[in-house]
Amino acid sequence: MKAEEAVDEVLPDPKGALFAKVPYSSISTVNDAAKGILSDQVKNGTVTIQKRAPYTLVRTEEKIQIARRAAENGIATTIRHYAKMFPDLKIAVSEHGGILTGSK
Repeated sequence: MKAEEAVDEVLPDPKGALFAKVPYSSISTVNDAAKGILSDQVKNGTVTIQKRAPYTLVRTEEKIQIARRAAENGIATTIRHYAKMFPDLKIAVSEHGGILTGSK
């Protein structure tokens, strides 16, 4: 995918849902400014535009180990343990106590 196409994909459509609250000209002006900045960064290799990070796949056996450890030692201790073992894995606790994961 070309840099320009990648930049267009992440910016809001001036005629989309945002148009109901913000004037077309404002969205278009901000998009043009953002395109200029992002295009320069993409061309210089200082930024990579990606909609989502790749998912980390966890086998059933690993899920069981993680769940057992969390039940025995608590969620926070389990998160600290796995954060040390897998430093590139972003691990956080949601406000409801669930574990959120993704690549950094």
